[in-house]
Amino acid sequence: MLKKLLKYEYKATARMMLPIYLLVLVLSLGMRASIAILDRDVDEWLAVICIFVIVLFVISVIAVFVMQMVITINRFRLNLLSDEGYVMFTLPVSVHQLVWSKLIVSVTWMIGALLVTILSVGIITMNVNIFLDMIREILAALSRFTTYYALNVTAVVLESLAVTLVSCISGALQMYAAMAIGYSCDRHKFAISIGVYVGFQFVMQMVLQVILTPLLLNLDMFRTMEPMLAVHITMLGTALWSVAVGAVFYFITTYMLTNKLNLE
Repeated sequence: MLKKLLKYEYKATARMMLPIYLLVLVLSLGMRASIAILDRDVDEWLAVICIFVIVLFVISVIAVFVMQMVITINRFRLNLLSDEGYVMFTLPVSVHQLVWSKLIVSVTWMIGALLVTILSVGIITMNVNIFLDMIREILAALSRFTTYYALNVTAVVLESLAVTLVSCISGALQMYAAMAIGYSCDRHKFAISIGVYVGFQFVMQMVLQVILTPLLLNLDMFRTMEPMLAVHITMLGTALWSVAVGAVFYFITTYMLTNKLNLE
């Protein structure tokens, strides 16, 4: 049943996200052309058009992340916490499946927004000859790597991807948990959700300070540690922190939806 929920979610959200992804990529081509034109002595009206295209590109990049955030909030709020919840919670699926369907789709579009932004920046800045030279330099550097460095660089790349993924999941779950609490109230549901979200942020910062303070007092430990080992420990700690807070937010979300749901 989770597959059917995901199919429905992707179909409902793709019509909003895919066009804006395409718009960003098209405008990145326009921005690249505009920059090239502005480097020359051109008429004022053409310069104005080029500047307008550049402004549109910047707005479109911002809009990608704003739209993704709106989808994350609205799909959860409207489908599970409003009148639509009467239908959704009568389906032969568990609360966990409902939450995971929203979470997987939200994280997909979140990562998609990051990739599209990176690709668009690459389109604007990339020179073919420079790109080929960079590839040759990377291959040459890899050929000089010892097994130790090759394994460590590969590990750092994989760790970075893992940290990005769990951070996206944790971020989405934080919004879900805040809404699950806020919408259990009778009045001012959205305002309370925002307050709860801010409260979560405050608590996390306080906990991080408690964790980081002992580490900062023991900086000598990191100074004497092998650099790659310090990087791995930092990555692991970041990932574990995201997993831990994500698990807490997931528990809060599912508990509130199961025991404190208020659709009135």
